[in-house]
Amino acid sequence: MNLGIFFSETNEHTGGGFQYEISIAKFLLKKLEKKNYNLKFYCTDERTKKILKRFNIYAFNIGKNKLFNFFFKINLFYNLNFLKGFTSYISPYERFINKDNLDLIYFLSPNHHAMYIDKCNFVSTCWDICHRDNVEFPEIRKNYSFELREILFFSTYLKSHSIICDSELTKKNLSKWYGVDSKRIKIIPLFRSLNQKKFKNFNIKQYVKNKKNYLFYPGQLWSHKNHIYVLDALELLKNKYKIKINFYFCGSDKGNLEHINNHAKKLNIQDQIKYLGFLNNKQIKNYYENAFALVMPTYFGPSNYPPLEAFSYGCPVIYNLFGSENTNFKKAVWEIDIKNILSLVKIIIYMKKNRNKVNDKIKNGLRYHSKINEKKIINDYKKIFKDFSNIKNKWK
Repeated sequence: MNLGIFFSETNEHTGGGFQYEISIAKFLLKKLEKKNYNLKFYCTDERTKKILKRFNIYAFNIGKNKLFNFFFKINLFYNLNFLKGFTSYISPYERFINKDNLDLIYFLSPNHHAMYIDKCNFVSTCWDICHRDNVEFPEIRKNYSFELREILFFSTYLKSHSIICDSELTKKNLSKWYGVDSKRIKIIPLFRSLNQKKFKNFNIKQYVKNKKNYLFYPGQLWSHKNHIYVLDALELLKNKYKIKINFYFCGSDKGNLEHINNHAKKLNIQDQIKYLGFLNNKQIKNYYENAFALVMPTYFGPSNYPPLEAFSYGCPVIYNLFGSENTNFKKAVWEIDIKNILSLVKIIIYMKKNRNKVNDKIKNGLRYHSKINEKKIINDYKKIFKDFSNIKNKWK
């Protein structure tokens, strides 16, 4: 099978999306047999191409065609049959599909370029549908973001051979809100490779003893990330319970940093917070390993990369579970109610008084990570590709 793997315009500053795309691409490169799968990687700009090269992923830059984009949008809204042939003729996508004789394309992220694919079948990805759950946030309302997501989802998911998501909740909502056949929605959980030797030799007690007095939150500074919730909890801890703990956060500012800083000053806890800017992987690892805990009160989920990263570095996790039914995951995290700051306050107080319980959570996190079944995951991918091949052989 000639399989095209399509990247978004990804880079380190895009956060979890970047980690996801790189992780899946490297996983498929490693696990799919070369005799059965010929993988081709594609992107649409030189910057992404150079970034991927650093990870030994060699992608072809198909570039962008403004004329094609213009005529495509006219066809999308006005359905002018006489323009469709010309639009297909100048399509940069049809060019690389035909040149490389692709059987199937796999979009590693929710990607508007999938809308431009005419004849070739594709597999798409859905990370979440949180714009439906949380319509109030500025990042959902500005620049017609809600409407653009809806157009993307309706125009790509309904004609995908398969849609890959990471949870039963996302699968259920995809089927409910977009009318996607549930049989086409495949659940492949987020995963991250763990050094098994490190897991076996991990000294939990010594590790917890060396933890420093700060909460850590890596992630882009969107309002839905809910940094304000942490600040309110810190203020309550300080003034009511006489407990002072710091809050370090990092990631690209998406317009909310000023509000976070102003709110900290308003609560008189500005000396307890520190914005670290953008951190590379080595720096992030260091902050995880030394943190009192990862705290992630985000409104968007249910799955996110930071808890998995924290598990692998022996960092306790405080997280919004989104009603998760995953028992093993629940055993590894401290669950918070993001509508009630007291839930975070009580967890921090409890953790400070019960070090053995913190040890248990760290063990459960490492155990959860080490038991992720990579063999099942690659078999799930192969089944998706095989199911398509069984259909594809019905035509030339």
